[in-house]
Amino acid sequence: MLFNWLIYREIIRHSVLKKILHFVLILSRILHRYINEYISDARLYQDVVNFFIERSHHKGQRF
Repeated sequence: MLFNWLIYREIIRHSVLKKILHFVLILSRILHRYINEYISDARLYQDVVNFFIERSHHKGQRF
């Protein structure tokens, strides 16, 4: 009886661990996608800023 309960407890623990791992995996994918979008937005913003800075240098004025 005790042995069966131990096995059952291990099964429950593994299923909980699997759910937690699955949740962490999904969360990390969402975060990864969000971070990648944020980085690409930041690069785009930096490109725009650099473009205006270069233009202002050519004209001899800031923006």
